[in-house]
Amino acid sequence: MDTPAKTLAGFARVSLAPGERTTAKVEISRRTLSYWDEAKNHWVTPTGKVAPAASPH
Repeated sequence: MDTPAKTLAGFARVSLAPGERTTAKVEISRRTLSYWDEAKNHWVTPTGKVAPAASPH
């Protein structure tokens, strides 16, 4: 099954003052990356690597 090249799997909202820095942690479950396979009648997690991406906006 083809899956989207990019998908929103989680997010964190962080409020910062100008020049301030922090670390945001976003936990993504295996189920979040899975899709329902009607032929198998259960959730399937695609194999392979997932490259995370982040946005400053």
